[in-house]
Amino acid sequence: MIEQSMSPDENDTQTIANMKSAILLDISDRYSGDCNDMLQECTALDPRFRSLSHLNNEQRESVYARIREKAAGLHLQRNQTSDTDERTTRASASTPGAAAAEQAVVMIETAQGAEQSQEEPVEGERQMQDMTQPPPPKKTALEDLLGSSYTTLETVQSSRGIEMEILSYRNGIPIPLNSSPLEWWKVNAYAYPILAPFAKAYLCIPATSVPSERQETLCVLKDH
Repeated sequence: MIEQSMSPDENDTQTIANMKSAILLDISDRYSGDCNDMLQECTALDPRFRSLSHLNNEQRESVYARIREKAAGLHLQRNQTSDTDERTTRASASTPGAAAAEQAVVMIETAQGAEQSQEEPVEGERQMQDMTQPPPPKKTALEDLLGSSYTTLETVQSSRGIEMEILSYRNGIPIPLNSSPLEWWKVNAYAYPILAPFAKAYLCIPATSVPSERQETLCVLKDH
């Protein structure tokens, strides 16, 4: 809308024409590259503006293609982290003597008091702490060889899932302008288990403009 308002008009005076040109130039510098991509993705993830009516069809498809890739990647990363935590918990629970060693460590720390517990642990205590740490899971030779190029079933399911979620989301009706996008995602998170965490991560970013405020501060300091 700003770009449309600042378009040249034959009835403009030279001063107005120069001002419009300066505004358009400033906008073009601010909204470009990776910054512009993120802004477009944030706009798409706002259910009030999900249709991206300010873009042409090719631009809209490009925005949602990036969202599809990034949301699927975040989903896989979260699942892998959860699986690793679960394996670590199981390994810790099944390690022989782990429970007894942990209890011994607690007794030692209690006896030494709060101040001594913050100091460097003695050798015997360090050995008992090491006993409670399960060894990291080892990769098989096949995982080392094909791990970076192998497409797992989980990856395929994640890709299909995000495709369906984005299609359903784009076909939805935009919510009113006075509605909260974060509240909408909270209510509808169950319907978009892959897309919702990604949307929340993007929409929680505060919109700020540090450079312009910094320039104003410098101008005030110069005046004084």
